[in-house]
Amino acid sequence: ISNGGYGINIAASTCDNNYIIAPSFSNNTSGDINDSGTNTTTVDSINDLSGDGSDGALAITSGTTTVDLANVKIVVKQYTSISITGTGALAFSNPHSSGSIIILKSQGNVTLTSSAAPMIDASNCGAPGGAAVTRSTAGSTAGNIGTDGLSFGFLGTTKAGNGGGTAGANVIGGAAATFGYNSASLSYLIGKYPQIFVGAGAGSGAVGVTTANTVTSGKGGNGGGTLIIECFGAWNFTTTNGIKIAGQNGSDGVLGNNTGAACGGGGGGGGYFIGLYRTLTANSGTVNVGPATGGLRVTNGGVADTPESGAGGASYLVGSDVTGASNANGAAGAAGLSVIEKNTDFT
Repeated sequence: ISNGGYGINIAASTCDNNYIIAPSFSNNTSGDINDSGTNTTTVDSINDLSGDGSDGALAITSGTTTVDLANVKIVVKQYTSISITGTGALAFSNPHSSGSIIILKSQGNVTLTSSAAPMIDASNCGAPGGAAVTRSTAGSTAGNIGTDGLSFGFLGTTKAGNGGGTAGANVIGGAAATFGYNSASLSYLIGKYPQIFVGAGAGSGAVGVTTANTVTSGKGGNGGGTLIIECFGAWNFTTTNGIKIAGQNGSDGVLGNNTGAACGGGGGGGGYFIGLYRTLTANSGTVNVGPATGGLRVTNGGVADTPESGAGGASYLVGSDVTGASNANGAAGAAGLSVIEKNTDFT
């Protein structure tokens, strides 16, 4: 207060990972904050909840508006208001390779009444599913493992589904990918939302061939992403299945003209949604959390080594078939989680 220079002056790039918590400024000659530092985080107890409105108003009445996530783990959009009405829809592209966490802040009202179902779709924003496999000669090829999802590891993991094995031999999944308090750039977000995660990807199916023939297994479904909406105004959500954070369905196997088997991919694990609002207009809408279904196994005649279908992806501490056990079709993914509630911090 009343400084001849700045209220706070972070003078050099070597001043890194500073946290400025709930500052109050008045009458500083040069300005409130000079930030020449690296990885500075400023948390204002009100503005952090409502955002700064720098992205303007989001208003969609028809067609699909797509937000490019640019392969970033955590994407924050700061709107003055959010309105998706008529037949409008919001989608996302290019999530991070382990899934993305999407935070939509609104200084004003959030109106979600579009007839599009879903009108907000983050089902493709989780960890990728295992790629399909192809074989053209006699024998079997195992499917690929899905990708483990991001999670705040002190509460749980999101485990990828194993690829379908051959002749009863399961494929071993990878270690869970987590991040926790040792990440300075994420520590505040972890404290605010300690349970968030993205859904894990499912495993792809295996293939088997007895006669020269090209067969392709089903790809594993991607996990669902994490979507957080902070509404500092009135919340109005009325569309059934208007928001989707379920994992994607596994793809079907594709069989050639001769004998063989092409197994389906598993379903992706569901993601996480939380909606926080200041005041309530309506909350009759619903969130599609899954579970995602597995793809179909297609056969034609005998197969030398009976291949297995892909396993479903897991969500946070939710059991699912992640072992690659034999299935007629790909295994379903686990369902995600959804919470919509008044946030007392907004008042």
